[in-house]
Amino acid sequence: MMSQRCSYWFLVLWLSSVLSFTPLHEPRRSSTRLCAIKVTLRMVGKRKAETWLEDGCDMYASRLRSAGIDWETVVHKSDEALTQGVEGDLSKGHAVVLLDPYGKQYKSSDELASSVYDWFEVGGSRLSFVIGGAEGLPREVKNLAGITGLWSLSHLTLPHQLARLVVMEQIYRASEIRKGSSYNK
Repeated sequence: MMSQRCSYWFLVLWLSSVLSFTPLHEPRRSSTRLCAIKVTLRMVGKRKAETWLEDGCDMYASRLRSAGIDWETVVHKSDEALTQGVEGDLSKGHAVVLLDPYGKQYKSSDELASSVYDWFEVGGSRLSFVIGGAEGLPREVKNLAGITGLWSLSHLTLPHQLARLVVMEQIYRASEIRKGSSYNK
């Protein structure tokens, strides 16, 4: 249904540009985009972080929405619940990237942006990032078939909430690089 609406308005806008006419009415504007990219970050731990971290996450969530990227953070209470969530994402065809100290460390934001958009293509514009608990990612998650990639943010150990903020900023940066904006300068 959603893709039909997107296709309809794409066709209307394309025809209006080709035939040089204006449609009788514009598509209804809403707070959600019809053809948005969806990113989910799954993690084990507590939802509430320090105020400055929450403020930063809220700011980047807003920026991501304006860039056409829907962001959702799902906090799981246990490794078992995290594993079930990741299995659900994989069963829906989402690209799943594990944040792991043995993952790839990107040399530049441009290189990461390229990988992010490759991941979006693999997952049909649906991408999930996974942060493990205090003991790291559960073995069950690491052994799942269909994992798209491993990403290491740093050799340093980061608190979960700070890692979440870094991932959000890097996804926003990737979208800005893709648009060619000056944000990455």
